[in-house]
Amino acid sequence: MPAFALGGAAATMVGHNLGALKSKRARKAAWWATGIDVVFMMFIGIISFLFAPLIIGIFNKETDVIQIGSDYLRIVPLSYVFTALGVVLGRALQGAGDTLATMVITVFSLWGLQIPLAFFFSKIWGTNGIWWSIVLTTVVNGIITVIWFERGEWKKKKGHFLSKNGFLPLTLKGIPSA
Repeated sequence: MPAFALGGAAATMVGHNLGALKSKRARKAAWWATGIDVVFMMFIGIISFLFAPLIIGIFNKETDVIQIGSDYLRIVPLSYVFTALGVVLGRALQGAGDTLATMVITVFSLWGLQIPLAFFFSKIWGTNGIWWSIVLTTVVNGIITVIWFERGEWKKKKGHFLSKNGFLPLTLKGIPSA
């Protein structure tokens, strides 16, 4: 999935730019990577929606399988933009050292919400209820990740600032900082 590759790139660019004391450039790099993935995911979502039966038919010719798979490929892509937001910006936050926030957001939205909603929605709408739970929780994950990213707390993580003499203030045990 391109979101993971672009997320890895965003993590690297964010970490590099924070190390260079360029937090505005770090933010910009994260949003550029996210934007690229948003465009890609929109394209894939449209293709999935338009050609769902043909795509599923490549793998299985059974009518029921094609119907269930087509429903999936027509419902879940509605959240692909939010997948891009959650994955790429989440990896950018990790590159900044803000790993706890991304873990909490993921556990809350994709485990704490998705599993109970999938259970509940499946009782009402059958298999499509599971697909809608994925959409809803992916949207929640993407929105929370954007809000957290834009708050900018990740820019203040320890170790991102040089001391007045130009050396990193943190040292490894027994190894001088410079």
